[in-house]
Amino acid sequence: MLRSDSESGPHRSGRFHYVREHLNTRFLKFVCTIFLGFLLLVSILAFILWLSIRPHRPWIYIRDFWVPGLTHPDGFDNANVNFHLSARNPNHMIGVYYDAMRVTLTYRYRTLGGAKLLAPFYVPPDNTTVLHGVFSGSMMGVNKRRWMEFQADRRRGEVTFRLKITSTIRFRVFQRQTSRRKMHSICLVGVDRNGLILDRYKDRRCLSYFI
Repeated sequence: MLRSDSESGPHRSGRFHYVREHLNTRFLKFVCTIFLGFLLLVSILAFILWLSIRPHRPWIYIRDFWVPGLTHPDGFDNANVNFHLSARNPNHMIGVYYDAMRVTLTYRYRTLGGAKLLAPFYVPPDNTTVLHGVFSGSMMGVNKRRWMEFQADRRRGEVTFRLKITSTIRFRVFQRQTSRRKMHSICLVGVDRNGLILDRYKDRRCLSYFI
């Protein structure tokens, strides 16, 4: 039996409306999927870029440290201390400027001397600068009593010192420089009976912090 136009017309119209809504829904879902995927990709790239340019504090290491004359009972007459430090920049896209660096030597929380290392210097990204310093003569506040304390520790197998490093640094990001920040580092180091650095202190990373 044939259907009349009045019966088939509304049915066809409703079906067409349903198909059109279905296609519109699928198209919107497709557009949303593309947009969310693009947003996720941008977020990941932004996060990677942020990790790359986020400044990490420089690392200071003790490379070498020795006290010539420690084996001599009267070595305090010409006492001196030699050391090497390394300033490591762990950032891959950021350079570090050091306006100045001052090192203070302490023993049993008493200051023995201080020295200024280098003129202002720059450490490129992912690079290391080696610093050499000497405490001697008028920079060393070592008397006979202090030297006897050294000798007492030496007989026990280790004489322990602290290097306190103070510096003002700036970061260089995309040809622009940040504001200055005060950095402090504390390096604990011990020498053996011959005045040479003990293996467990060599290449040890110092404790650093900003204020």
